[in-house]
Amino acid sequence: MSISELFKSILMSNSVKFILIHNHPSGDATPSNTDIELTKEILEGAKILRLNFLDHIVIGNNNYQSIMEILKI
Repeated sequence: MSISELFKSILMSNSVKFILIHNHPSGDATPSNTDIELTKEILEGAKILRLNFLDHIVIGNNNYQSIMEILKI
């Protein structure tokens, strides 16, 4: 899903807050550099659209990591 499709889905559902969650099939819940950069881009878009991006969580083998905690947001 592209960022524009993500925002379209959020807006069409009349949401003002959202959380993203995805898994790493490897089982390692450590966010990749791509995950972190994508989160930053989505955060900027959310600010422009006045949406509250609550968190982006990566899940793996019975573990998870919050990208927002990593970014200290």
